[in-house]
Amino acid sequence: MARIFMEGFEHPGALHPWMTHTDGVGSIVGGVARSGSYALQLYVGGATTPRTAYINLPAGVQREEFYFRVAFRSPVVTSQNRPLLHVYSNTGQELARVNIYTTQIQVVVLGTSRIVSAPPASLTNNTYYLLELHVKMGATEGLVELRFGGIPLGSWAGPVQGTGTTIARVWLNTLASTATTSAVDDIAINDADGPVNNSWCGDGHILALRPTGVGDASQWADQAGNQAANWAAVDEVTPDNDTTCVVAHSSDLVDTYHLANATLAEGDVIKAVQVLARARTLVEQGDELLLGTRLDSNEAWSSPAPLLLSYSSFVSGVQEKAAGNTSWNLDKLNNLQAGIKSGNDS
Repeated sequence: MARIFMEGFEHPGALHPWMTHTDGVGSIVGGVARSGSYALQLYVGGATTPRTAYINLPAGVQREEFYFRVAFRSPVVTSQNRPLLHVYSNTGQELARVNIYTTQIQVVVLGTSRIVSAPPASLTNNTYYLLELHVKMGATEGLVELRFGGIPLGSWAGPVQGTGTTIARVWLNTLASTATTSAVDDIAINDADGPVNNSWCGDGHILALRPTGVGDASQWADQAGNQAANWAAVDEVTPDNDTTCVVAHSSDLVDTYHLANATLAEGDVIKAVQVLARARTLVEQGDELLLGTRLDSNEAWSSPAPLLLSYSSFVSGVQEKAAGNTSWNLDKLNNLQAGIKSGNDS
């Protein structure tokens, strides 16, 4: 592994399956995005309790070392002191916390302030800033490093172990008391393994490419029977669940879809791609879904995921390389097809 998580909130009705939020998907909103059209609010106007979001890392991907990235904005960053990012071990102990103060940024490690630094420039309300944190657990040789806008702001070496053995949860906290424009976007997590994406995440933008045409396989069926092609039943921005969808009634049926072309600025590099879908079983729990991609004649499928009777979000593995273990480029991305495959007893 290397890039294990990325979320740009471009599907208003579908959070990444590792994420939970106080208000569920209702806090994925337009108008405050850094990339694409949507971001995640960390506060909802009129409420009296802070809104928070959690990234719960499955046991199979938990490690002792991660690099975290989050873009954040707040309407009161110049007047309120707030925690933004918390990192927890598998025992629930807080390993590290980043506090955003009006004139400085602080990192607390195992309850003790270890890094305090002024930001590279004065912070401005309602402006996105990119924060990165590197946490490496260790009883005596742990390490915590902070970057802001890509600029190193400080590090601390020493005990970062506590009672746990792995990093298991990331908690994103509100940066405002009542304002609706406090939000986060373009979240990514790298581990230290693998040949790429194994260090700082760096600046990045997460975009959604939705189905726009028929792919090489159309073996599922349009549930309502009123769409010109299968892709038109799964292209909505906000999921409408059973209103428009495709269905499969046996195993190993494949649907693939051509996607909208991406537009990149000169010098942009494609780090990874991932397929997201919402799905449910029609008859009994235990049916399975696989997500994948097709590029030319090469297919890559995720492991089968069990379906529930109600709709849930699913993601494929992060694909850091294109077919033939080659780097992604714009031509490959614009020729990529996203796919779904029915698993056992679908």
